[in-house]
Amino acid sequence: MLQATGAVLAGASLSGCLAGGLVGSNDGRTAGDRTKADATVKVGSGGNLSFEPEALTVHPGQTVAWEWRSNNHNIVVEDQPGGADWKGTPGSSSEIYNDGYRYTHTFETVGEYEYFCQPHEAAGMTGSVTVSPEGANGKTTETTTDGKPPATADDLPVEVAPNDEYGFRPGTERPLKVPAGTEVTFV
Repeated sequence: MLQATGAVLAGASLSGCLAGGLVGSNDGRTAGDRTKADATVKVGSGGNLSFEPEALTVHPGQTVAWEWRSNNHNIVVEDQPGGADWKGTPGSSSEIYNDGYRYTHTFETVGEYEYFCQPHEAAGMTGSVTVSPEGANGKTTETTTDGKPPATADDLPVEVAPNDEYGFRPGTERPLKVPAGTEVTFV
């Protein structure tokens, strides 16, 4: 009796990985969400047990789309800021979705959101979304680890080994953030 019970339990625990159309799965042929997105996360791309990118930064009011590239995945919200209402993919934490499925969420509350794929959490299939406020000029209000804003084109040229030290100024303590196409001179 104990052996038979163990086999049933083992079969039930593998159902998340082998569902392929069984109860609790969504085969991707149903209408997925086609909402316009500001950023996209690939779910299980190439058969990997990962979200790509694993970490993403957006601003309040922006929408993220998750697009399934393989089978048997879901999104379960692990942590989010107070007042946020993200619930992850529809259904219970055992509801899974397959290749072709698309899910979107618009983030409104500033803060860190952490999530995982329930069938593959032990394999490290986790992700995060950071919702960062925008400045009054529409640019991100970013700071470096010392609380100062990143260096800009106004801080050019970049000095190589200033004062005979290893490093760059700006660049070592204050990362340089310039628009694409900006010519950066190193002296």
